[in-house]
Amino acid sequence: MLENNRLHIVYRDLYGAIIYAETTYDNQAGTWAPVQTRVVTGGGERARAPTLAVDSNGRVYVAYTVVDFVVTIHMAYSDDPLDVWYDSGFSWGSENSLGAKSARMIVSGEKIGLIYTDVRFWLGRLQNMMKWSLLEGNDPATGSWSDTIISFGTTDDHDPFGSHFSAVTNGSGNVYLVWAVDRSIRYFRYNGTTGEWSSVPIFGNSFRTAYLQISRHVDGRLYTIFNVGSYLVVMESADDGKSFSFHSFCWHSIQWWQDWSNPRMETPSVFFDQLSILQQVGIQDPALPEVQVLFQYQMVP
Repeated sequence: MLENNRLHIVYRDLYGAIIYAETTYDNQAGTWAPVQTRVVTGGGERARAPTLAVDSNGRVYVAYTVVDFVVTIHMAYSDDPLDVWYDSGFSWGSENSLGAKSARMIVSGEKIGLIYTDVRFWLGRLQNMMKWSLLEGNDPATGSWSDTIISFGTTDDHDPFGSHFSAVTNGSGNVYLVWAVDRSIRYFRYNGTTGEWSSVPIFGNSFRTAYLQISRHVDGRLYTIFNVGSYLVVMESADDGKSFSFHSFCWHSIQWWQDWSNPRMETPSVFFDQLSILQQVGIQDPALPEVQVLFQYQMVP
């Protein structure tokens, strides 16, 4: 996350610890300062899939999945992230060993929340859920968390980490969420004024979608990007996420060395000018195992 000229980074290291990193940009020199790091998680934890958010007071929040005898989601926060971190004292997710649990920290206006996937055994089958947890108050040390089910998934969802979703805020309390369920797109909108989630249809058909993102232009327009096979479709909303229409199609040539079987893509949450879309493609070369490259598309709003 880029906050003015301060870049916040969070990642998992080789030992399963969550690491916070920070650097700043010198506009006059045109250079980045040396990266400084700090361990977020406690010793011995095996963690993955961290996400971060920063509130208006500069407090940094990091949510991550802890893999132990049970798989749960934890959250830590800090007012001085290069010095000390505090565990919120809460954990999210059903207490079982099922791994399809992943979280996204949300700070929008005065609201601090957590969007996360959960999975449990229910009536002899797996049940996937998308949930919303909202902090009552603005201090994790003293506040309590409410928990709401946004939607149920399907029993045969094969997302192993529960991470195939994307969310963005408008900065004043609204949250926009897209989720790939059984290879179809689900879209949800959180009204920051009423505190309610609603479902808005984007398509009536399934395009066998597995990977998707949502991004917001600074003028308020929303863009949902999702894969159809190895290609990408971009949908646009100009009415604050109440409806979407087709915007553009990201096309690429296919070469013999390209493996498009997992066409993952990433986009920035908020953009100013053109929307940069990065898409992953593998290299089919026995001499270069496990090599990935990125394709970049530049979309003009």
